[in-house]
Parts: sequence; C-alpha cells; structure tokens
Amino acid sequence: MTPKEKAKELVKRYADFNSSMLQMMSGKYSNGIAKQCALIAVDEILNMYFSNHLEEDYWKDVKVEIVLL
Repeated sequence: MTPKEKAKELVKRYADFNSSMLQMMSGKYSNGIAKQCALIAVDEILNMYFSNHLEEDYWKDVKVEIVLL
C-alpha cells in the first residue's frame, strides 16, 4: 500500500467514526477532526522504535499525505 493510499484509509476510518459520533451529537461532520486523529495515530507510530528506517520513512510519507488530503 502506498503512503497516499494508507493516508486515505486512515482518514476515512476516523471520518466514519467521527461522522457517527458527530451525527449523534449535532448532525454535523468535520473532515478536519478525522485528519487530526489520523495524524495523532501516525505520530504515535513514528515515536515507536523502528529497526528498519525504510518503515519509518513510509510512515513519515503517510503523514505528509494526510496533511495534503
């Protein structure tokens, strides 16, 4: 999976969750909230120790793609 595909997947998963929660609360939805949640998840992954620097670069690329969405 490319970093861009992973970024879209993460944002969509959070968007689906946030959409349900926000509809219950106010009937509104914000993609910005989903992007912030996805960025938090990627930051957590980046803070973990990677024995393979290519894997770390992959997640950095995913983070860039989330911001660009």
